[in-house]
Amino acid sequence: MKEITLKKVTHAELDVLQSELLAYSQQQALGLGYWSTEEFLNALTAIDISTRLWFLLRKKLEMEGTYFSVKLKISDAVILFRCCTWQRSARTEYQKLITGKFQRFIDQKLISIPHTLE
Repeated sequence: MKEITLKKVTHAELDVLQSELLAYSQQQALGLGYWSTEEFLNALTAIDISTRLWFLLRKKLEMEGTYFSVKLKISDAVILFRCCTWQRSARTEYQKLITGKFQRFIDQKLISIPHTLE
């Protein structure tokens, strides 16, 4: 399976992505009791993957360094993409810039996947 690698990610960017993943996971959990079976299962998957990603980013944040690389499975990249495209009203301008940056990058990588499988 193909992976997507985020390269030269700063500590501050990791911090933003981690906080956004937490907020996204919490938002998904809010609707668990109200959704259809398919929506419920999708939310559980999103919560599971976003929580795992949160811990992955936490581990990176605890490391020394200026820039980091983060390898994502396709399912991880999809959840991070969904997190970045989610319109959270409480985002600061900086958080909007960071999520927009990674949204565009992941979008390009996801779009190119069918071409690499041929």
